[in-house]
Amino acid sequence: MNGRKTLYIHIGTPKTGTTAIQGFCQDNAEELARHGYCFPDFTWLCPDFRSVRNGHFLVESVKDADGRVCAEAERQIFCRGMERIAELFRTYEAVILSDEGIWMATFERRKSLWRELAAVREEAGFQVKIIVYLRRQDGYLSSSWNQVVKMGVEQNAVRSWDEYTAHIPKIRQLNYDKKLGTIAAALGKDNLIVRRYEPGHFCGGSIYADFLDAAGLTLTDAYVINKEVRNVRLAGNLHEIKRILNGMKGLGEEERRFLRITLVKCAQEPDIQRKYSMFSVEETAEFLEKYREGNRRVAKEYLGEPDADLFDMDIPDLPRWRRESTLMEDDIIRFAGQGFAEMHAENERLRQELADLKEKLRHPLRTVWHKLWSRFAENE
Repeated sequence: MNGRKTLYIHIGTPKTGTTAIQGFCQDNAEELARHGYCFPDFTWLCPDFRSVRNGHFLVESVKDADGRVCAEAERQIFCRGMERIAELFRTYEAVILSDEGIWMATFERRKSLWRELAAVREEAGFQVKIIVYLRRQDGYLSSSWNQVVKMGVEQNAVRSWDEYTAHIPKIRQLNYDKKLGTIAAALGKDNLIVRRYEPGHFCGGSIYADFLDAAGLTLTDAYVINKEVRNVRLAGNLHEIKRILNGMKGLGEEERRFLRITLVKCAQEPDIQRKYSMFSVEETAEFLEKYREGNRRVAKEYLGEPDADLFDMDIPDLPRWRRESTLMEDDIIRFAGQGFAEMHAENERLRQELADLKEKLRHPLRTVWHKLWSRFAENE
């Protein structure tokens, strides 16, 4: 630390280990506090979001009953959040906020955020540091599309890969050089901490050590690293099945959730772990070339590496996924079998609950006596 209070804002990008970083910060809140850092809880301000997404109040969206944006309500949330930050600085030297949604929200809807932060920074007298992880564009795009289809909540969830890449949503902001330039124009280039999302470039060999280093700390044995909750990826045929299911009419939220969980369980079978690429090797090379010059500027301006590529440009020689795969039939049968197994297990659970309820109704006095005896035993 340089003596000034510092607000660190981790903005992703999406699909760069954000959930792991957030969980690590929350699990180690006490250890961070020992070093003068706070990872605060803002669920009181944004109750619809998990506590680890404590930076969401910066880009919270508020709409009225007619779907119109309530700009004043959004401004009030931002102001209340920043007031709380100011209070925390009375105790802590640094505050860490994190939410990968900031990356996309500041493309259009909240593009004024950087100027607002600059204004608050000057008025309150603390510094703002933006931490951003960048992933090679082909991997970022493929992973983002994969997640959209898996969750099935966006309009793009029914689009094929070819349709998606023919009209890449601008909100993805694959031109990293341009995006970072927008942030730097408001907050200053020196206040951007740019990191590669490539294991070979992680300081200390892990995303946790790298993130702490970005925030001016060092990973030690005092920090706890819990086993990560694996975000199982749907790939190839299972992903295509989910994309088609997304287009079915009349499915409710629970039905869609059931189908997603069933496919995720199928994806964990050892003999279904096949590696594909959505681009061919030639298509990948052509796609990356469009961003190479801008990426090299990022390496020069933000990493101090002139004449260097931002990312490893090696392209794995993987087969391009094709829907006409001869394995599709096997995967459809596997999905159907897993679905029947899930429904059978649920029916058995409900059958047992019904049997237990009938037993209680048949012998109400025995049930009351059992409860009273259990309470007596607990108090002994």
